[in-house]
Amino acid sequence: MTTNNIKIAILGFGNVGKAFAKLLIEKQEEIFNKFKVNVDVVAISTRSKGCLVNENGIDLISVLKDLEEFNHFDEKSSDYKNISSIEISENVDYDILFELTPLQIFSGQPAIDHIKTALMRKKHAVSANKGPIAWAFESLRDLANKNKVLFYYETTVMDGTPILNLVDETLKFCKVTEVKGILNSTTNFVLEEIAKGKSYDEVIKEGKKRGFVEEDPSMDIEGWDASAKTAALLNVLMGANITPYDVD
Repeated sequence: MTTNNIKIAILGFGNVGKAFAKLLIEKQEEIFNKFKVNVDVVAISTRSKGCLVNENGIDLISVLKDLEEFNHFDEKSSDYKNISSIEISENVDYDILFELTPLQIFSGQPAIDHIKTALMRKKHAVSANKGPIAWAFESLRDLANKNKVLFYYETTVMDGTPILNLVDETLKFCKVTEVKGILNSTTNFVLEEIAKGKSYDEVIKEGKKRGFVEEDPSMDIEGWDASAKTAALLNVLMGANITPYDVD
């Protein structure tokens, strides 16, 4: 059996990106033994910590160590590049684009353009960013189908619980007529901890430390995240073709 290499470009390297990197390091040998595939991360783009590009594969162990010690990529590294996220999606040689940038609730950009660029280049795309699904799901899905590439977005809602695949793969002859659920894990965590007598600031600080709360929690607390999730769910499950502005 021949050995294949899969090249991944990651846009956004917050909690999700770092967790994926740690998992890839842990599972790399197992992935190779089972699938005869080497998985290399060839680009990482961030808004505040710098950008890295190495088409032979970035040393993820060193990257995570630098972030833990300095909260920034090593600017002296030959992998360190002055390049934007859209330039990575346009120019770097990758097989799969991971769109993990922070949610921009009022437009879904630039994540929509990142994914659109990848799909137009006939590259696969995986999004943990719900913005593109809330704002441009149909056009991105149709573009992926047109170019015969894969577009995955399961982890955009319900923390990766496979509700979208469940419906798509096992309930093909069923019609979704209603969706019910909690707001989001952040809001629930905050409300539960405040109910225990803790202050709002104390809860937010603890939530950030434990990875439940984003650096800027306003989108969760003010309900915009729930609006985006609702739009994303209804767009995928019910063909609603709505945006977060349509959610009351």
